[in-house]
Amino acid sequence: MLTLIKYIKLLPLATILLVLPVFAQSSADDDFKLARNLYKDAHDYATASTLFAEFIRNYPDSPQLAEARLILARSYRSNGHCDLAAPAYEAFFLEHPDHLATADARRERAACLSELGQYLPAAAAYEQVQRRFSASDFAAQALIDAAANYTYGQDLQRAVDLYQRVLD
Repeated sequence: MLTLIKYIKLLPLATILLVLPVFAQSSADDDFKLARNLYKDAHDYATASTLFAEFIRNYPDSPQLAEARLILARSYRSNGHCDLAAPAYEAFFLEHPDHLATADARRERAACLSELGQYLPAAAAYEQVQRRFSASDFAAQALIDAAANYTYGQDLQRAVDLYQRVLD
């Protein structure tokens, strides 16, 4: 009888423990969808960036973590905050180096650095894109963008060298 009473008392706890992971996953999915919809559909980049930052903190093991990091960076950039977007892009491609959007994230980070007036770091970032993805359709453009940023950053010899590589 005593065992039965203990069992009955433990039953609600066991039920909670079984249901909690399903609820947590559902909550993570709902939080992600809300943030993504605010970004893509409502174009409410400020709220989306806040929600994606919370999502990343609250669900570090989520299968949507990579996409959340990428959209966080894009939310910052779309809201005119390249100062926040550049490190967010970097966090994305360092944490998820094999993700299909890594090349895009590297290019978008380089563009943010350029928008911030950080021309020499932007040029180096574009060069890195060109080296890592040299067989891509955008490799030549990355080299041109690197040369342009070296020009803006007053490293004219480096700019000429890169423009020459494009012509060769």
